[in-house]
Amino acid sequence: SLSSVSVLLDDILYTCTQTEAIKLETGLRLCLLSLPVSGSLQESRTRQKVSRLLIYGRRHNIVEIRINESSERNTKMEREIENRFSLKEAIVVSIAEHSEDDHLKRSLAGAAFNVLRSRLTKSDRLGITWGTTLSYMLDFMEPTDLSGMRIIQLNGGVSLTSTATGAEELLLRLTQSFNGEANYLITPAIVDSKEINDAIISDSQVAYVLSLCNSVTVAVFSIGVPGEDSILFKSGFLKDDDLMSLRSADAVGDICARYFTIDGDIAHKDLDDRTIGVSLNSLKKTRLSIAVAGGHGKVKAIRGGINGGYCNVLITDSHTANALLQSN
Repeated sequence: SLSSVSVLLDDILYTCTQTEAIKLETGLRLCLLSLPVSGSLQESRTRQKVSRLLIYGRRHNIVEIRINESSERNTKMEREIENRFSLKEAIVVSIAEHSEDDHLKRSLAGAAFNVLRSRLTKSDRLGITWGTTLSYMLDFMEPTDLSGMRIIQLNGGVSLTSTATGAEELLLRLTQSFNGEANYLITPAIVDSKEINDAIISDSQVAYVLSLCNSVTVAVFSIGVPGEDSILFKSGFLKDDDLMSLRSADAVGDICARYFTIDGDIAHKDLDDRTIGVSLNSLKKTRLSIAVAGGHGKVKAIRGGINGGYCNVLITDSHTANALLQSN
């Protein structure tokens, strides 16, 4: 379990020899790759502790973790995806058929962090959202000096339930990893009415962060689907009536809690007016708008995001990529 890994690190990390450290790195990497992620606050905090200790180990040359992206990518399918959907870049991670959902998300998150490390510059403004897929990036973070780069939370993430969104932790860890400057959007993702939304975004501090959201040069986000398994539903941002309305409106997916149809149009204006965060139109203007999404259930959502022009870089798995290529 995560708690066991945390205890292991506490007991060993500060006392092991270099030889022992190599053995620890191997075992720890395998252990982390097999761990599921729970939405509970307790599991989230334990995971954060493990991640902080990993940073300590890497900084003191005790632990080293490398992401070998090239050996796991399907370059032929990447070119097909780029040409078919006019994308700047596609990253297609090869995974075994019927892989566990945790393994899929972790693989995509590792590829996403590798892309950020290789594409970002100090002059960029990085915008990032939150979610279960992106939370796996915590396992892959390594120090990369991009001193002074701004990192901005793209949508509100203050949870209304015990389900942890991980928004603040993800932003904090990215900021530490890149030696950047963080700007948090400490609001709910969706509120009860447009009037409440208007009142919140009129606050000068919130308005300032939103202005930064709409001027990011690189954005990274996952793509969700409407349903009871959605983290937006589990976190209390969406109600049963909202889900019914989204189904009636033919919503296929969301980016930053903003729902769209298969054609990429806003699916539910009333809900969109209650959503706090970057606008989808702003994502069209970014140098790199990176969508991280995979799994058979995400095919229509990814198509809708591409059709709307909200992403120009796609990170997905080989089976989802194949389904996208076969879709009309």
